[in-house]
Amino acid sequence: MPNFQITEVNKIESLDKLKILNHYAKYNDFFYDDRQGLYKVKSEIINILYNNNIFTNVTYLDGKNMFNPFGCDNYITDRYDFIVDCYFEPGTLPEDDSEYPFDDRYNMVYQKIFGVPPKNDILTEEQKIFMKDYALNYLRGLEKMALNNRGLINKNDIAKLILDPNDIFDFDYKVYDWKDVDDDWFELDSEGHSLIEFEYKDDEYQYSFHIPYRSAVEFVDESDINKIIRTAEHYGTIMTDDESEDENLIDILEYFGFEDKWYLFPRAFESKTDHFCDYDNYYDEDDD
Repeated sequence: MPNFQITEVNKIESLDKLKILNHYAKYNDFFYDDRQGLYKVKSEIINILYNNNIFTNVTYLDGKNMFNPFGCDNYITDRYDFIVDCYFEPGTLPEDDSEYPFDDRYNMVYQKIFGVPPKNDILTEEQKIFMKDYALNYLRGLEKMALNNRGLINKNDIAKLILDPNDIFDFDYKVYDWKDVDDDWFELDSEGHSLIEFEYKDDEYQYSFHIPYRSAVEFVDESDINKIIRTAEHYGTIMTDDESEDENLIDILEYFGFEDKWYLFPRAFESKTDHFCDYDNYYDEDDD
């Protein structure tokens, strides 16, 4: 915890600075790692304010309606149809591999689905349909279990279907191994889109802040959460130019006692615009 003390005297000033810091965290010209660092700072400050009884209301915002990690039924079956065609069609594997026509993983999934090892590399249409239906029902079962338990889907359970991360999820970059996917990746979390809202309100001021449900329940007592449940939405606005001129981010971090935690911001708040302009200029000069 940072060395920051909240009092009645600095309460409104602190809430106002937290509001500006929150806007900085949504500033798209910062690199992702730095923005995530700011969200960690935000969560720690909210923890301090909560434990000092600053907030007048704490509300659970239900995001389970947005939990749909695998997409629609057609998306799943189309993806799995591609898998089946690639690995269970004649001519898709090297000719000199005829004695052992199946990749180990696909051999295993065939046995998992049909209960027996494959006899050849040609599937009937009925077998293909059965495999796709099996995959669909299996993944929907994982979703239902996570929702019932308010838990996460275990990525290893998806891997049992011999799906690589890229087979079912559209990452911005290629991810070939499940070990490279975070165990607590929010897309596999039935509460991954849920939020906890922390509100302060008096006759003159009103502030509200939101952090992910999983982050909040580490320090919030469930009995304190307002039972009036609302549906989660997208909240917050990015920093404005006027705010950036009035409130320097480094000064805000020092105000909250984070002057010795710069490791949270590996890019040191470098501007993406400046970074890529410098990159382009470097190669322009090299071309000359």
